[in-house]
Amino acid sequence: MSKVKTDIELAKLFSEEIYENYKTALEFLRENPDYSLLKFRKIIESLCALIADKFVVEFSSDSLFELINTLERSEVINRNTKNLFHDLRILCNNGVHGNNVSSTNDDITFIEEVKSLCIKKAESARKLIVKLYEDIYLLLGYGKSISQVELVDYSLYEFKQLIFDATVSLTYQAKLKAGIAYETIAQQATIGMPLVVENSFQLHHHGLLKLAASHYYTALRLSFEESLYRSDTSKAYLYCDVESLFRYAVIATSGVLGEDKFDEGFKLVKIAADRGYNEAIAFYGAYLFDEERFEESKDYLTRAIKVDSAMANRYLFYFYTEIKLDKNLAKKHLQKAIELGCCDSIGELGILYHKGFIVDKDIDKAEVLLLEAIGKGSYVAKRYHIVEFNDLVGQMQKGAQDFLAEFDKAFEQVQNEIAEAKPKPIKAEKINRNSSCPCGSKKKYKKCCGGNIVELKKENIKLNIFSQ
Repeated sequence: MSKVKTDIELAKLFSEEIYENYKTALEFLRENPDYSLLKFRKIIESLCALIADKFVVEFSSDSLFELINTLERSEVINRNTKNLFHDLRILCNNGVHGNNVSSTNDDITFIEEVKSLCIKKAESARKLIVKLYEDIYLLLGYGKSISQVELVDYSLYEFKQLIFDATVSLTYQAKLKAGIAYETIAQQATIGMPLVVENSFQLHHHGLLKLAASHYYTALRLSFEESLYRSDTSKAYLYCDVESLFRYAVIATSGVLGEDKFDEGFKLVKIAADRGYNEAIAFYGAYLFDEERFEESKDYLTRAIKVDSAMANRYLFYFYTEIKLDKNLAKKHLQKAIELGCCDSIGELGILYHKGFIVDKDIDKAEVLLLEAIGKGSYVAKRYHIVEFNDLVGQMQKGAQDFLAEFDKAFEQVQNEIAEAKPKPIKAEKINRNSSCPCGSKKKYKKCCGGNIVELKKENIKLNIFSQ
């Protein structure tokens, strides 16, 4: 019976690469579960290669789906292990999580809910990985039986430890992890911030990204120093760690490192893509599409779908709906992206049913799909459901019209009330000088109050004469 006690120890039995990827996945599971899922997927690929080497199985495709099925067709793994592989593959598909952030309380809650769902997804993937470890442990003959292993508490891992390790370690892996930690902190800092931010926050945010880029660049240089080509610095980008290269390049393309690094960033993304880094192939294909270099984009996206890229399938859906209309191919790629776990693509299908574009219009089905996508974390679907599906603009316009009508009515009422409240002029009746004085003295008006008015007028006339 095996003396392995923990899942970390079990991972180390297979290879150093699998061990490092598994440990890294646990280190980021709480704060960046997307990255953990990416590492779990790398482990699945490595396990397939390990089994193929052991039993001399040749693969004819780079698609993980085909790799797994080839192992079963070769009778190397049984159906249960194949199903376990596929369950993991679906959980870990890359390119399925968005990083859209917004400043409203509702959107902040939504982002937190999406992160919580992703953590649960990563935790499920971890448990399946351990089951797969146990199956392959027996398959490769590492032992006749294996006792249940203990899952290490991943909550013990903290970013501050990763950052500290990077300050004292000379390994490129430590620098890479610190870079990802800084980048994750930068992404989290944007949640809850308004569209217009103070200069102090911008300096803080850009500073974090620059720290991430600095660590990525150091990682790629250190990894190149470990290569056989370290004497020729012109080949640094061709033989360094490709993940470090890609992550540095992506930050450069954001413009944070300056205009001189912007164009260089896309050149480095292309190098990473041409070296076969899956995320870079899809990213560069999407970039070319946005630059309207559609045929070049199609070439890279077509390469990326061979390794099950949800992003590439989604962009090919855009290609066949916006550039070269082909309803069948458009639906094929959108459906594939959905199968690969892309929640935004579920939302896109809901939008199609709502608009009646390339599919028959079906409002009920559209809402079901949009709500399903929202439940799985699609901000694209959430925004469309609020703004377009529920006609937020129309409601706002109607609300504005109703408000103006009520305002006009209220304004008119106030004007009427003001007019009513104005003092009315008093009309004095002229008194005959020989009539009784109205003061009640029983004298004639001219001998009483009327006489006083005459005297007052005479005094005013005198004053006016002397003042001239």
